[in-house]
Amino acid sequence: MVGGILTLAVTGLCAWVLTRWRRRRFQQVFGAGAERYQLVYAPLKLHPAVRATLPPPFLRPDGEPFIFVRSDSENARFSASQITSSCEIRAASYIASALGRDGARESTFVDCESLASKLDIDFISFGFISNLKTIDVFNNAGNGLVIIAPNPVFMAWKWTGEPTIPEYRPHLDYGIILKIHPVQFPGRTWIACAGMGEFGTSGAAWFLARKWKELEQRANGAGRFFALIGVERGKDESAMLVNFGNTPRKAAQS
Repeated sequence: MVGGILTLAVTGLCAWVLTRWRRRRFQQVFGAGAERYQLVYAPLKLHPAVRATLPPPFLRPDGEPFIFVRSDSENARFSASQITSSCEIRAASYIASALGRDGARESTFVDCESLASKLDIDFISFGFISNLKTIDVFNNAGNGLVIIAPNPVFMAWKWTGEPTIPEYRPHLDYGIILKIHPVQFPGRTWIACAGMGEFGTSGAAWFLARKWKELEQRANGAGRFFALIGVERGKDESAMLVNFGNTPRKAAQS
């Protein structure tokens, strides 16, 4: 009986140590804060010039036009004052699951306009220049790694101007994971998951959520990093690391 009790105690201790070790590694990527993570999406609305061209059956006198349908039927039309891309919803679901499972952290899904003036927060933004918080990540002085470049270059190393995509492959979508600590609040963690196309965004978020240990090993610490992700369109789980850098002096290609 004593042996059985000792076995249970040792097993429980090992499980506790393993959990603590895994969570510490997780915090190297996502930060060690205890507050809710803000998962930030970009709200979009219909362009006024497009609204002006809509035929009468789509209009309503005192509200938004009926311009949306279900993917499986066009028999009924729906309206919305704001929408967000399904890729950002997928991205947020991946990250929220990882935060709860591996980091024991709660998260909130919030639009970027609500957080436009907030800096003293931990957040992960989804989408490219449509998202105000993604723009914050790129523009902050804490990002000494990459700059936005016209497609198909997409991203360039800030210190050399060289493309981050070693060899562009048209059949792939590309996404990025950019993590920084803002200079105003160095204890905070800001991460952007953004894509050349929608599957670049959701593929990057899937990689961050499911392959964070690979990023932790590459980063070798809790500092900033940039990861370029390649993904087959329509297959978030095909996401793979294409390039990585965490210092303004050199970039390590995978």
